[in-house]
Amino acid sequence: MHKRWLLLAVTGLLGSVVSAGTLAEGALAQKIQATSPAYLNHFRYMRYYLPTQHITEPLGLWERWFSFDSSGEQERALAFYLFNMYAISHSSQQSFSASLDLNKVGVLDGFMLTREPFDFKNASAFYQRHYPEVQAWLHQFFSGKKFPWPLPTQEDYLRWVSLLETLPQHRKQAVYTWPRPNKLQNSLPEQAARLFAAVVNKAEKNVQKRVVLYDRPDARLEDLDHNIGVHAAHRKRTYRWVKEECYFSSYITAKILTAQVISQPKIWKDTRIYLMTVYSKQGEFLKPANGSRFTLANGKTGAPWRYHTAVFVVLPYRNSYVPVVLDLLLNGNKAVSLEDWLARFDSQVVFQAVPFVREQVTEIALRVPDKITADTVWVDGKSYQPAEVMH
Repeated sequence: MHKRWLLLAVTGLLGSVVSAGTLAEGALAQKIQATSPAYLNHFRYMRYYLPTQHITEPLGLWERWFSFDSSGEQERALAFYLFNMYAISHSSQQSFSASLDLNKVGVLDGFMLTREPFDFKNASAFYQRHYPEVQAWLHQFFSGKKFPWPLPTQEDYLRWVSLLETLPQHRKQAVYTWPRPNKLQNSLPEQAARLFAAVVNKAEKNVQKRVVLYDRPDARLEDLDHNIGVHAAHRKRTYRWVKEECYFSSYITAKILTAQVISQPKIWKDTRIYLMTVYSKQGEFLKPANGSRFTLANGKTGAPWRYHTAVFVVLPYRNSYVPVVLDLLLNGNKAVSLEDWLARFDSQVVFQAVPFVREQVTEIALRVPDKITADTVWVDGKSYQPAEVMH
């Protein structure tokens, strides 16, 4: 699989932008259903991001160099984290631990959507410098809410902030560890699985005909020598079929699901959609639970993976919640429980869960070819050659 950073070459920008402040948040449920399992109660209290069709745009050059101040987003993200740590610590009856495992998925959502990475190693210093602003956000989050437990103390906040400094990271983002034990285990009811059938079938057909385009400058030595010839701009244009790319096939699946959730709000009320990426904690490549290579949904053996991305959904269902995974590469057009999906992986991994948002650079890169000749695809009159496969 190709690293996601290759996509950035489409526009030549340093990165894509997601602003937590532009997304509407889901309202907190006010009551706990007595029939809901204790380990899933926390989803009723946590803040989260509603699915949206808004397409985020990258920061402009001027903003990136001069005018963008990330502290406001990060203050809000830290308050978001502290609020969710309070909710999950009480409602799910999870004891405090020295790491964040996947049982606490959602507490890091705010950090995932800031335009500049939060400095987790210096979280305590940030909290001290921005204490009034963080507390103002917390006051707003707690305002008008009633909980059956005492409100957090300053000691609670300091402990949760200190925890951020110890978390494992991947590319400057904190990640979740393997859940031990897995308190999110929940079988996928047949009726719930049927909700996803049309979504996954549509996604599977959609990815079959699309490619992801990589359009990058291709500098040559003669271009750097001012005494040689005429200097023309060289481009390296390559492509990969989306059906072979876990990130882009998951992006399309999440996009289709988002449209479904928005069009049927009563059926999908309070559903949360993430792009979940797994990285190896030890070594460069992911390892399956059995064997040396992953077996794909089509029965073929996959190439070595440095990461793997799927769609992770938290689905409210019959007064409870069901964690669901949509993974075209590993499971085809079948939705599976989180527990079944995790069983495919060796446990020496970490997880990054990012609330799904549509991104301009990704939308531009996903195209249906105008024509195909041998291994070459043509889009807007330009030819693209197959990209190298990273092993």
